[in-house]
Amino acid sequence: MVTSIAEKTVHRPYLDGLRGISILLVLCAHTVHSLRFYTGMNFTFPFIEGFVAATNQGVKLFFLVSAFTLFSSYYSRLGKEAQPWRNFYLRRFFRIFPFWWGMVAVYLLFGAPGASFLPSAFMYFGFLRFDPLVEVTHVQWSLFVEETFYLALPLLFSTLRTLQGAFTFFFVTLFASYVWNTYGAVMGVPDTNQFIDFFPLSQWYCFAIGILLYFLSTEKDFQNKVLKEDRWATILSIGAFVFLAQMIRQIAPYSTVALAAVFVASMHPGTIWGRITRNPLMGTFGITCFSIYLIHPLLIRALVPPFSAWLKTSTFSMLPLEVIIAFAVPAMALVNLVVAYFSFSYFEKPFVRLGKKVITRLENRSQSKQTIPRASEAA
Repeated sequence: MVTSIAEKTVHRPYLDGLRGISILLVLCAHTVHSLRFYTGMNFTFPFIEGFVAATNQGVKLFFLVSAFTLFSSYYSRLGKEAQPWRNFYLRRFFRIFPFWWGMVAVYLLFGAPGASFLPSAFMYFGFLRFDPLVEVTHVQWSLFVEETFYLALPLLFSTLRTLQGAFTFFFVTLFASYVWNTYGAVMGVPDTNQFIDFFPLSQWYCFAIGILLYFLSTEKDFQNKVLKEDRWATILSIGAFVFLAQMIRQIAPYSTVALAAVFVASMHPGTIWGRITRNPLMGTFGITCFSIYLIHPLLIRALVPPFSAWLKTSTFSMLPLEVIIAFAVPAMALVNLVVAYFSFSYFEKPFVRLGKKVITRLENRSQSKQTIPRASEAA
């Protein structure tokens, strides 16, 4: 197991578990898609096919967790740092860019188009990704969505201070998503490479839901009743399963509602989801999710084609696709976790520690500058 790099004062174990669920959903979706492509097999049971289709929503859960975590971290540090905005962007830089640049180099080494280097390295590919040649990997679209959200955070932190304000922001982003998805192509926006669907305007309402959940979690009635009473554990568990079942039947428009229901249910330690998200193994997947997210396309590309070729010539080719998935997806998850353990421990974590040292040194300098004038005034 690995330990979280989050500050102990703001660390909530169930958030790691939610990230773990998110990355496992992504792994499942991409592994099954690759298996179907290389084997030519189809599902036998429509319910399982619906479940696998729903796993494509894993990234949206990560957006919810990201917004919740950022607001929680901001308010926990409020008034404690001399330069909070500088420190915020330094934390994000050391958390994301060193490992991302390393993976850009790896993808270029394994055949990514050379034209993708600058757009990917400097994170402006999102404006151009209607052309697949500006991407080193198909999963990087979510990084651009995240980065645009980070740029807007100073404004959001200063304007969103209540649950009511968060509701307003949610409806604004939901309306923007509707307009963008409905009229983007009509206005001449190219839609190749799922450009419209994966553009920030289409996804920001997920962050708005995460902000809503943060302010909900700070309500005293919610803390003292919903998260502490046993009867609410049953209600939240059942509610989450009902929405998930509906999402499996019809992904839109239930996906984000279902994910939000799972999120709320996970806050209560007595729910099924609360126990799942506090499981150490699920937490490990969540802690290493950034490594897994960027590495898993390479591992799928390396492992699924030879496995599919072997499967076609073996007696196991007679098995239903569902049975093959039941073995292949956990195996792929385990392989990714092992590889991610090393990349997280020896690449991600050292840079995060370096970022903390840089911030500490800069904070000490800022405090020293504030102390010197005060001393001279006293003299």
